[in-house]
Amino acid sequence: MSQTNVNVPPPGPPQPPVAPPPDQGMGYGVVVGVLVALVVLALLVYFLLIAPPGNTVTPVGSTNPSTGGSVPISTPSGSSAGTLPSATPLESASPSAS
Repeated sequence: MSQTNVNVPPPGPPQPPVAPPPDQGMGYGVVVGVLVALVVLALLVYFLLIAPPGNTVTPVGSTNPSTGGSVPISTPSGSSAGTLPSATPLESASPSAS
C-alpha cells in the first residue's frame, strides 16, 4: 500500500516559505514562563528526592541535630516529676433509692 501526497503545490515556479507574522513566536512571556517552570521543577526534585527527611535543625553550639518537637516541661512547685495528680472518688455518685 502506498501513500500519496494530497498537498499539491500550486502551479508555477516554487516559492520560498512565508515568514510568520511578527506577533507569533517566542516573546518575553514564553521565556519567563519556561524559566519559572524550570525553577519549580528543580525545587520539586530537591525537596522530594535530594533533601534529607525530617527537620534537621542544629542549634548553635550543639553537635546533635534537633528534631524541633521537644519542648521543656515545667512542673508546678511542690509536685515531683513523673507523678500525676490523684482524684478522690465521690462516695455518693449514684442517686439514693429512697
